[in-house]
Amino acid sequence: MKKENGIWTLVTPTCHAALFDIAKGRKTPATKIVLNIIYNKMPEQLEDDYTFSTDGAKKIVITLNDKEYERITELVQKENVKPSKFLRMVIYTYLKQGGYIE
Repeated sequence: MKKENGIWTLVTPTCHAALFDIAKGRKTPATKIVLNIIYNKMPEQLEDDYTFSTDGAKKIVITLNDKEYERITELVQKENVKPSKFLRMVIYTYLKQGGYIE
């Protein structure tokens, strides 16, 4: 299935490092970790990262097929936020609840 859709987000350097440490440990691309969180380990209540600032932020880009893009678009609409903020909230909440960051 061809992946033509993309979404991106900016995260704090701490979140970026923690996510890529997990990916390295599992020998899986970080983007697959994020998709796994969304599809299999989605937190019930998303938290906002109040430490986030665009200064020093790291970019994460995820390329999606039509079905994945549609699913994430539904979740974004449910949360009533922009796709980039949704991804940032998902990543931050997962890392915080998992004890990967404080």
